[in-house]
Amino acid sequence: MDPDEVAAWGLIDASLLQQGCGGPLISARQMQNITGTLNAKTITPQSRALAEQYWGDYGTQIMASLGCSS
Repeated sequence: MDPDEVAAWGLIDASLLQQGCGGPLISARQMQNITGTLNAKTITPQSRALAEQYWGDYGTQIMASLGCSS
């Protein structure tokens, strides 16, 4: 899998966790990890663009599958 694709899905996962979806209540350590992922200098513009594309394509389905409102 392309590194930008991996990073894009990591961004989506971190965003979901930040919104309280996809996992238990967020601890301080989890919040540091989420913030680190969302703000990582290694995230390329291509990764961010893919994350936005994936969110547009699959966001509603992901949120519904997790039982979260959009």
